[in-house]
Amino acid sequence: MDNIAILKPMYDGWAVGDYSKGGDIYDPEVELKLSPDFPDIGIEPGFQGLLETMRYWIGAWERPFIVHADEFIDLGDDKVIVLGYWRGTSKSSGHVVQRNAAHLWKMRDGKVIKLMLCTDEAEAREFAENF
Repeated sequence: MDNIAILKPMYDGWAVGDYSKGGDIYDPEVELKLSPDFPDIGIEPGFQGLLETMRYWIGAWERPFIVHADEFIDLGDDKVIVLGYWRGTSKSSGHVVQRNAAHLWKMRDGKVIKLMLCTDEAEAREFAENF
């Protein structure tokens, strides 16, 4: 199964601020992890916890809030790193913010079982060893 082919259409939507597709690729018990550099926002377990976390995060930004993928790296062992950036306009300050992003994905039988939001490729590769 081509894990990049599974993830790419979701990122195509995210690149234009469309988060309505891709929910079917997540295992119900998916685990979301954040880089230690990210603020602790109290993530609930499973798919519903992931949805609530993403709604909370995206809700702080004016539309469109985009996540753009520049590169997909297949690490083997059903792990993929996606490098890119996110950009949005803060609802509270009005400032446009753009940051690099590295997403580490772990798949099983075509479903996402883990997602870790990292600060960069080096961090994603470090966590991938025990992911």
